[in-house]
Amino acid sequence: MLLPELDEQKCRDNARLVLKQYRRKARMAGQPLSNLKSPVVTDMPRSDSYGNRVENVYVKGADTAIDLAKMEKAVYSLCQTSFETLYYTYMTLDRHPDYAIAGEMGVSLSAFKKYRNEALVEFLEAYEHGKLLCYKKSRFVANL
Repeated sequence: MLLPELDEQKCRDNARLVLKQYRRKARMAGQPLSNLKSPVVTDMPRSDSYGNRVENVYVKGADTAIDLAKMEKAVYSLCQTSFETLYYTYMTLDRHPDYAIAGEMGVSLSAFKKYRNEALVEFLEAYEHGKLLCYKKSRFVANL
């Protein structure tokens, strides 16, 4: 069975939406952005919680940490070039302009943008088992 053709623009848009949340979610989870590693959930509610408000804060923190872990797992599964491209674009403490990332990687700006487009699709393939991938509508209808 052939895989359906990806709508790469929609896939890249979906990947950007997910990755643009990384810095915000890292701040909410209290995770430092200086060292990227899988977070350990330490805010699990204890039996002595004081009502729903405190419990909701713990649950929200745990959910955020889980979201971060999903993003990091997907990025870690990419090749080195794709990892560096997405890491420096979306996952560092400071935002870096494209030309600075391209210079750091030792590639031209146009090559960097090509790498980033490829990396965004690769990320979405790895993120939550491809749950957010978008496919082009098939023009072929099989006779069964």
